[in-house]
Amino acid sequence: MTRDQALPGFPYISYKAAQMVEMAYSFKLLLRDNALEALYRDKSRKVKSTVDMTNKTLRDITTKGYLKTLSLGHEYGNMYTLDELGFDYLGVRPFDTNFSRRDLIRYYAVNRVFSDLCFEYRENHTVEWVTGGEIGDAASIIWEDSTRRKAIRSDVWVFIQSNFRHDRMEEIVEIQSKYTREKIDDLPGPVSVNAVSVERDNYTLKLVEDGKECISNDEVEKWVDGR
Repeated sequence: MTRDQALPGFPYISYKAAQMVEMAYSFKLLLRDNALEALYRDKSRKVKSTVDMTNKTLRDITTKGYLKTLSLGHEYGNMYTLDELGFDYLGVRPFDTNFSRRDLIRYYAVNRVFSDLCFEYRENHTVEWVTGGEIGDAASIIWEDSTRRKAIRSDVWVFIQSNFRHDRMEEIVEIQSKYTREKIDDLPGPVSVNAVSVERDNYTLKLVEDGKECISNDEVEKWVDGR
């Protein structure tokens, strides 16, 4: 077992803790469930044990200054982003972590999707994820295995920012128009473009598949209305 994550001059953290720090960089805003699904979910382990282990590691790296805690209120739970020590540990240029409320909501909404993908695919495949990149609000690739040679699916995730029904409908039309005109070359294979909302249930909707609209206006209206 290597201890490559234990760097001189930095408070000691475990291998999984180091992975969480790396995730916080890729996700910009790390949710507890992101870390739980990626690093601790195990069919042989009780749910409480999984949650406790995730919370313990997050507390450790937060206390030691690698991450800092952010919150939108009790219903959203704690969220984590890199603190100065975390950026130094990774040796990367810091990004601005003074997120606006709208940014917190946006990152919270799209990063929940990663947890769902992990739950569905992680056991047999490799899940790649980045938030706040050049395409959409987040992008994901499900690879057949750890060699990352063959992709099973590629997705772009776009947060719906509008608060009101009419504005949401217009925003979705704009997303469909944008991604049926533009070819996405940075992701492998046919790429799906999905809308993401901050709602608790049914919060994603596939809008474009391989450059073509793949949903009717009626289905979009039902999703916007929460039906």
